[in-house]
Amino acid sequence: MKLVKKISASPIDNINKLSTIVGLQKLGNTLESWKKEIINSFIKYDNRKLSNGPIEGRNKYIHIILELANGYSNFKRFRNRAMYILNRLETYNEKILDVFSVRGKGKE
Repeated sequence: MKLVKKISASPIDNINKLSTIVGLQKLGNTLESWKKEIINSFIKYDNRKLSNGPIEGRNKYIHIILELANGYSNFKRFRNRAMYILNRLETYNEKILDVFSVRGKGKE
């Protein structure tokens, strides 16, 4: 947490205003616009850093499924295949997963 406080109060915030070098001004603008995200990357939860790596891994599996199948013409089949690959221990009820039956609901 000390590191986060140091970063949030650093003189780097003004680097784009203080420097006459175009490259440093661009760097300063980038750091300023991404400051919140950079600081959040140092925060730990349950003694470990948070990451979107697991979600990116799942997205990769979904892309691999699509590549191996040369596309799916049946969305239900694709969704069931993806859910099975991502979590083989779970069982899914077809009624719960039927997005086509609930798609029109709520537009009354």
